[in-house]
Amino acid sequence: MRRAQEKGVQLLTGRVCGLDIVDRSVRAVKLSNGTTLGADVVSICMGPWSYQACDWLPQLPRIDAYKAHSITMRPSAAISPHALFLEYTCKNREEFTPEIYPRPDGEVYMCGMSDSKEPLPENPVDVKPTDGACEKLKSIAGKVSSSLEESDIECKQACFLPISTDSLPVIGAVPDVHGVFVAAGHSCWGILNSPATGKGLAELIVLGQSTSINLAAFSPSRF
Repeated sequence: MRRAQEKGVQLLTGRVCGLDIVDRSVRAVKLSNGTTLGADVVSICMGPWSYQACDWLPQLPRIDAYKAHSITMRPSAAISPHALFLEYTCKNREEFTPEIYPRPDGEVYMCGMSDSKEPLPENPVDVKPTDGACEKLKSIAGKVSSSLEESDIECKQACFLPISTDSLPVIGAVPDVHGVFVAAGHSCWGILNSPATGKGLAELIVLGQSTSINLAAFSPSRF
């Protein structure tokens, strides 16, 4: 963001409450403080909070939110550089699919414990780990590795994953309104796919088509 601002981009912080659409073309963004910002292009890239835009754009595909948890640990013994994708069944027959990623600096990241039933908070600041979820991850880690069993949890985290109804990202022009685009629904792969998504969407907006990636499979019009 700093580099963009150095090139003249202006960052405004506020709450968007709607769009001004005239003759099926976007004309402005409405803010909750009563002001409007003129705009002929609007990109909706709010992860699981993209659903809020459905109030202004009923044709926008639904994006659901699945809560997930993660922890970091730092074992005293070195861990081999192998990522683990587990299928774990507890004694009570509960099934989990945690993932473990050793990092070059000796830290070990582990994620899992998804929950599709917990509602998405309106404010991202209010996202907190569910009681016991991170401890459950640590318990599973201890069953996989004695080194992880002996390590302490350094960080407990939670997030909400944006999931589309067919589990594919939604990237492209929103149907029936000119100038509105969306990029959401990447699930847990948003960070990994964000560079390609951003480039493809930028090309679509500026050039009228994406030249570096075929976005047809992710078009919002498929719903």
